[in-house]
Amino acid sequence: MAASNMLSCAELDSFIRSITHCRPDLKPYLEIQLGEIKILQAIFEQDKEFMIDNVCLEKAKNYMYKNSFEEPPLLEYFIKLIINNLLLEIQVHLPKFYPIELPDVFVRCNQFARNQQIRMNHDLRSFLFSLETGTVCVYGCILWINHNIGNYSKRDEKTIMYQFIEEKLFSRYWIYSYHIFSKEKKREIICLAKKYNITGFCLPGKPGIICGEGSDNDCFEWWQKIKSMTWKKILCKKIDQIRYDANSNKSLRKFGNFTEITFSCQKNNKSNENRMNMGKFYYYLLEHGCAYIFKDYFRIDRL
Repeated sequence: MAASNMLSCAELDSFIRSITHCRPDLKPYLEIQLGEIKILQAIFEQDKEFMIDNVCLEKAKNYMYKNSFEEPPLLEYFIKLIINNLLLEIQVHLPKFYPIELPDVFVRCNQFARNQQIRMNHDLRSFLFSLETGTVCVYGCILWINHNIGNYSKRDEKTIMYQFIEEKLFSRYWIYSYHIFSKEKKREIICLAKKYNITGFCLPGKPGIICGEGSDNDCFEWWQKIKSMTWKKILCKKIDQIRYDANSNKSLRKFGNFTEITFSCQKNNKSNENRMNMGKFYYYLLEHGCAYIFKDYFRIDRL
């Protein structure tokens, strides 16, 4: 969009909303999700190795096959495996439009030191981001874990921590929540950002948007703390990663600190009370050199 032809915030807000109201049909994505779950249930023993909330699963099936009008909750399940005498728990959260959107896959192993677990999940996440968009990948993640678990169990914590620091990886996490209204959560997000030296912003409302940037290790731990809070829906939409020279004085940060921002519409009625002015938000991102992320957040094909 040329600078001379830029729309006002109000015009852009109206334009964006006209596009985002045309949501893609959920059913094709849900059909893929349910098909993958059926395969996993055939591979792994029910309730012992593979665990899923059957109420949520039935709601998804009713929406898909019985024309229920109630949109189902996001699907989440756990897989427990023993590999190389290590007990692993793999937690999987599927976003609404998986496999177009990447799943959130996290591995826990009580036999690992903290930094071994951090390193393994860091590499698993890098594997996910290396896949072609639209890949059905949960079983692929399990195969990756099976093939690579020895790389982490054979090294001690000091070696892993040293190699992790030496990589010098800068990250920027783009997080999407169904909504952020809780004052306690907003305070905690800001406190955690200070603790982990994270810069960026938190945009409360519906939806809630969070951006955090810093060292990859700090961002990863910050995100794990945020994710562990109680949410109706929260997921990491995108991660920007940049390798950098430790001796460089050039800052990779696009934000000077971590702040709470607001871009509310005029409150003409109750339905607009917590609605974000997306035009103002877009120009805020533009000012900070991050306008590219808007399409990832709101699935807009043109802007």
